[in-house]
Amino acid sequence: MTKFDRFARNMAEANQILTDLSGRGVLFGLGASVYDWNDPFGRLFLQTLAMVAEFEANLGNLRTREGMALAKKNGKLKGKQPKLPEPARRSIRR
Repeated sequence: MTKFDRFARNMAEANQILTDLSGRGVLFGLGASVYDWNDPFGRLFLQTLAMVAEFEANLGNLRTREGMALAKKNGKLKGKQPKLPEPARRSIRR
């Protein structure tokens, strides 16, 4: 896996997945290194990656909400636009 933020949505989910995999004897490889969930350093490293990935995802969500609020304030965010142009909709109504 090359991007840890694609592994789980949050720390709790990452911990659950890693615990389940570890119970089956699976080691976690990231890049050229392999980390064991049962090893204190491996657990610390993977939890830190999960924490940073969750933080980055939360920042992205925050920026998206702020951008959408600004666009809505400026009249740029109008929701889903109709697929048919107005003349076609008038024709269907008749």
